[in-house]
Amino acid sequence: MKMATVRNAAGRYVAATAAAYNSFLSGATWDTATGFATFNFNQATNTTAYPIGAVTYFLAKTAKSENNAVVQQFAKWILEDFGPKNAEALGYVALDGKAKEIGLAQVAKINAQ
Repeated sequence: MKMATVRNAAGRYVAATAAAYNSFLSGATWDTATGFATFNFNQATNTTAYPIGAVTYFLAKTAKSENNAVVQQFAKWILEDFGPKNAEALGYVALDGKAKEIGLAQVAKINAQ
């Protein structure tokens, strides 16, 4: 898929790559209780940020059950294995850095109570 370069807040034109979007995500504020991100579109010093994208959230229950244990394994597999290996070919960006850390912390809450 062809994509245009986009001018970011630092004034640079940046291509839509996994590294550029993860650079943008690194400037987000993360609510560690919920895992929600608040994007910072004014990263004036982040010359590598690609400022267009979205985060896909995964909903799951925290109650202990056999089913929730499987859901937790699936979510962890997506973040640690399937996503990093396949996301880019599917037009997605695998989470990296702080975003991945927050995601895995949320996955740890599945089947935990």
